Amino acid sequence: MKFQIGFKVLSSLIVMLFLASLAMAEDTVTKPHTFSAGMPASAEEVNDNFDILYDKINALSAEVAALKSGGNSGSGLPPADYDSGWLPISNNTSFTMNHNLGVLPRLSIVWGSASPDGSNMVLEDMKETDGGNAVGCLLHNTTPTSYEIQASREWALSTWVKNGYVKVLMWK
Repeated sequence: MKFQIGFKVLSSLIVMLFLASLAMAEDTVTKPHTFSAGMPASAEEVNDNFDILYDKINALSAEVAALKSGGNSGSGLPPADYDSGWLPISNNTSFTMNHNLGVLPRLSIVWGSASPDGSNMVLEDMKETDGGNAVGCLLHNTTPTSYEIQASREWALSTWVKNGYVKVLMWK
């Protein structure tokens, strides 16, 4: 069954495709059928074009839902490309780990906890105290495949502890 698409319908379709393309700037969406003014189009062809948009909009909605839920980072970010799990660490120690992302991470987060299950975790960083001592946990020497984690002489979580656990999350 063929029918004529009026200028108003065609214009609306073009505007909808344009707006959808803005929302999908990262991904290229190819419409399966192109129509011209006065050209007959089947309902199936029109539906094919809309189905592409519906599928992409639904995929974007799922991504937004994942961002709102926080993925595995607890921070409103998508799931990390690398998650070390909870690693034991002691004061004044360092070790090298492989992340195998193949690129330098765009974002890295280090969580610390006194418990191996990560309860009461805190966001880690390294800072200098008034006495000039480093306190905290440092992520450094990062390459496209590995990183080094170092705990200071006085590693601070929510309280001063000598041993604890860290979890490293990285995004490409």
